[in-house]
Amino acid sequence: MRNDRLGTLVERLSKSFRQAGSWEAFLRDFKDRSYLSPTVGDINHPAAELLQRWRDEGVPVNTSSPPWSADQKDECIRRGCHPSATQHAAFVRDEMAEFIDHKQWVVLPYDDVRHLPIMFSPSAVKDERDRKPRLLCDHSWDWPWGSINETTIPHSPPEAMQFGGTLPRILYYGRHANPKFGPVRANKNDLKDGFYRLYLKPKGCLRLAVLLPRYEGEPPLVAIPLACTMGWVESPPTFSTMSETICDLANARFKSSPLDAPKHRLSEACQQLDELSRPGVPAPREPACSEADTLLAAAPGVSPLPAQPEPMAPPSNCCLNRPVNHTDVFVDDFIQLGQGGQRRLNSQRDHLLHAIDEVLDQPAPGDVNRNEAASLKKIRQGDASWCPRKVILGWILDFQRQTIELPPHRKAILAEIFRFLASTSRVSEKRWRRILGQLRFVSQAIPGSIGLFCALQVALNRASDGRIRINQALRSHIDAFASLAASLGNRPTHFAELVSQDPSLLGARDAAKAGMGGVFFDAFGNCYAWRFAFPEHIQKRMISFDNLKGDITNSDMEHCGMLAQATLMADIGDY
Repeated sequence: MRNDRLGTLVERLSKSFRQAGSWEAFLRDFKDRSYLSPTVGDINHPAAELLQRWRDEGVPVNTSSPPWSADQKDECIRRGCHPSATQHAAFVRDEMAEFIDHKQWVVLPYDDVRHLPIMFSPSAVKDERDRKPRLLCDHSWDWPWGSINETTIPHSPPEAMQFGGTLPRILYYGRHANPKFGPVRANKNDLKDGFYRLYLKPKGCLRLAVLLPRYEGEPPLVAIPLACTMGWVESPPTFSTMSETICDLANARFKSSPLDAPKHRLSEACQQLDELSRPGVPAPREPACSEADTLLAAAPGVSPLPAQPEPMAPPSNCCLNRPVNHTDVFVDDFIQLGQGGQRRLNSQRDHLLHAIDEVLDQPAPGDVNRNEAASLKKIRQGDASWCPRKVILGWILDFQRQTIELPPHRKAILAEIFRFLASTSRVSEKRWRRILGQLRFVSQAIPGSIGLFCALQVALNRASDGRIRINQALRSHIDAFASLAASLGNRPTHFAELVSQDPSLLGARDAAKAGMGGVFFDAFGNCYAWRFAFPEHIQKRMISFDNLKGDITNSDMEHCGMLAQATLMADIGDY
């Protein structure tokens, strides 16, 4: 082994493993105590018993695959890791040494573990924005005898996967919050180390081993995780079981005691950047947002739209009767929305921090290899501070303006996509799929863009030789998407365009149910579409029209969705 940090650690681990006599005995001597709290079984929650079992025994890694043969293992070693890991070989080496110090991974020579019931996946590295790269484990790699993820038997509760509705829930509370209780503010608390806070069962560790880059002069090295990995199909639901439990505890404790939470040791650090004043006007947008708007507006294919005065969001017609004080979670990001005074907001945040302490073990004095469960780095950056304008789940949410905006770096990505597509007539199918994924993400806050995906998706079906031909019709749809995206610089999307409210107009009734279908027009030329009278299988084909209203000359181009809806309704008339 090389005479560096990782080489020294691998030699020490290899010697300890040979002396231990078995994998289980080796782990008993090496592995640290569980990251789950010693009292997690005592919490008042249905998941307490399951979390206690994971703390005492570890998370299971069950598989339907028979044990791999020596030839299969040797074939994995010959295949090796992803090219991205080889390109970042120095980073992987340093990262693995740090993981060993934190007792989250073990790295051993392949010859030491070849006789064990071990399974392999290639390692990979993903570059990240404004942070170091991220080590990934490609457990979906399709070996001839099946991938790890494909043969994994699920063990976690399926109801734990609730994070797909996090953003809609946040927008709902932001939209319908009653202004008489004051402005809505938000904060975030990120759990440090993520999936690594859930240890695996000893035998399960061997089924998630990964192949490291080959280092000159050294034998092949394999890394064996002691905790859930980034890439294993069961890591998100397993982790969400724990984080959703914390979220439930925080909401329940605030409901029972909204003003009297014990002060947490991290409270003062979180309060440093709180914005609790009640200004009469919204805070100015960041300069980077204006620069990104200019960049996106200059993208090829963008039809410039006239600037509009910033409109105020229409008031909700179904405001909540109580102040909004809601805690939500997206995997490892805890998001809180709050209304009220400083005491109430501090109490809500302290309840969350104490709930984290109840489920996750905290570092003991002098424990250099353990950190606070809540990321201190993010707290110092102001993420955990109450603010009416906050980056949440990849979006800038402004609760005073009631708008959702793309962060500057996402606008820059869009501008680069449109520049690339304008400069070529053919795109590889793989790259086109990646572009569609990026456009689908941002389409959530671009009214009218959803109707463009029909043509963009059809292009995949017409691909030849693995390439997409950008003809005139497809380019017109791309340019329309670019124009819609650039229009957000003049007028961001309001929560009211994405969140439904109580209907202000009800149609006639017949013997079946309320509403007889059709379209209503009011005295101002606003158009309202109704879906009630259509059969259910037809409704599923229809574009949601609940909140889309406006004159067809609206320069925001919201009428794009209206025209798509009208076309579909004409087809239904034939039916």
